[in-house]
Amino acid sequence: MIVINDYKTDTNIPEGPVSCAFGYFDGLHLGHMKVLSSAMAPGMKSAVMTFTNRPMNYVEGSAPEGARLMTNEEKIAMLEEMGFDYLFMFEFNEEVMNTSKEDFILNFMCRFGIKRAVCGSDFTFGRGREGNSSNIRQLCSEHSIDVEIVEDVYFLDSLISSTDIRNALRSGDVMSARQMLGRFYSISGTIVRGRHLGRSMGFATANIVPAPFLLVPKSGVYLTRCTVDGRKYYSVSNIGTNPTVTDSSVLVLESHLFDCEEDLYGRSMKVEFLVRLRSEMRFSSIEDLAEQIGRDIDIARDFYEI
Repeated sequence: MIVINDYKTDTNIPEGPVSCAFGYFDGLHLGHMKVLSSAMAPGMKSAVMTFTNRPMNYVEGSAPEGARLMTNEEKIAMLEEMGFDYLFMFEFNEEVMNTSKEDFILNFMCRFGIKRAVCGSDFTFGRGREGNSSNIRQLCSEHSIDVEIVEDVYFLDSLISSTDIRNALRSGDVMSARQMLGRFYSISGTIVRGRHLGRSMGFATANIVPAPFLLVPKSGVYLTRCTVDGRKYYSVSNIGTNPTVTDSSVLVLESHLFDCEEDLYGRSMKVEFLVRLRSEMRFSSIEDLAEQIGRDIDIARDFYEI
């Protein structure tokens, strides 16, 4: 898959007509996947156009990037695995925000040979969101570009959206998030050294620090599945501040991997959230905490019969 980051200067012009999916695609949930799969057209190069940053955050002028559901690296990897030929991944900035809908079609779609545009019903483009699913067909027809607007995908009678997935994760409902994503929500990172408290209690943990722009599910204890170097381990993970042993407000993600005795420091790990087991609790002693962790592990093992 060829990644193009500048639509004005990049010389990687596709050979042959292009079918392109348009959207920000945060999380690549089931609604997004329907749009993306619809962009695969026989006899045409397949492409995706998206942004490196969240347009809404830029337009609203908020300082933080916001609670994203995946990193750009994860998005690129998933799109490449799907088999797309090209990825147009631009920064949403002042220039892009002020581009007219006509210039967007002329300077981007026409320049890169896009002859088929695929989008969802909520897609907007151009200055002030003046381009949308209501007028995109007419605008594109002037340049012989076909348009497909993909039907919405629903979960429990509600339109699947990245916002609803964020809300589910913030409430700890990782099972609903999974049903909307079509896969378990996950956070990846490099395993770092912690305080070794878990090891002293007989439950060694692998700790990662989530990227600050990623959404972290509600604090608590989860049945999880961790992947290290391609090998999967069922695990129990805690998201929280460890109130029993520290007064720190720093959020940590600690995972006890079942049947793993390896030294994992410095390796990359993906943590998938399967089920929320309980809320984070403050215990009166380290011994009480250790007993509860043991019970958490027993419940997790029974849950998946491992």
